[in-house]
Amino acid sequence: MKDMGEDITIGDEEVIVLSRNGNEFLHVERYLNQSHSDGYRNYEVKDIFRIKRRGETERFKSFQSSNSTSKSRLLWHGSPVTSYGGILSHGLRFAPVRDPQSGDLLCRGIHFADMSCVSTEHCHSDSTGGEALLLLCEVEVGESPLEMFSSSLKTGNVTNKSNKYSTFIRGRTGPTQWIDAADIHESLIGIEMPDPTCDPSDTSYPYAPSNYNKYICYNESQIQIRYLVRIQF
Repeated sequence: MKDMGEDITIGDEEVIVLSRNGNEFLHVERYLNQSHSDGYRNYEVKDIFRIKRRGETERFKSFQSSNSTSKSRLLWHGSPVTSYGGILSHGLRFAPVRDPQSGDLLCRGIHFADMSCVSTEHCHSDSTGGEALLLLCEVEVGESPLEMFSSSLKTGNVTNKSNKYSTFIRGRTGPTQWIDAADIHESLIGIEMPDPTCDPSDTSYPYAPSNYNKYICYNESQIQIRYLVRIQF
């Protein structure tokens, strides 16, 4: 994968390359490697960029202020490398699809995870020599997202009808403790993240069909990209 220095400035107000020896880099790296199952080996982190996309903070704050039950979490998102030109230019987006039977518009949503191994599965790194890009995003999930055990194309419609703006798919394994992400950087104060000093463990839902927790959002304004992480499998 070629050097990304110029490419990632597209649509971005601020791009800061983190020092490998700095606490911010080490905290993000720790979250990455502490939030996967025992069956995964640690990822080699090539680069971490702190990202601020133009206009995204204002849009995010406007969404938060319009909702009385606010709770944001620092979560992972994975996409193929070929998608990042569009993501960094326009942010994370989704396109509704039409139900072939009813004709209704169905919302796929944008998917996130509190375990990095979930998001790396969406990177399709086989075509890039094992290198991949992950996003670490602030996601407004709300105080009480709609909790389900599986998802489909109709999940977004069900969530909207329940007057919720995100869906939580509970898995069998997940974080045991949550802390304030201000430990990574002061700009992240008030955002929840899994405590990296505590290993993920079994949840109280051993029969959940999903191995790990997943979060689905249906409004692009719920998302603020915070970090871009370049890794090697």
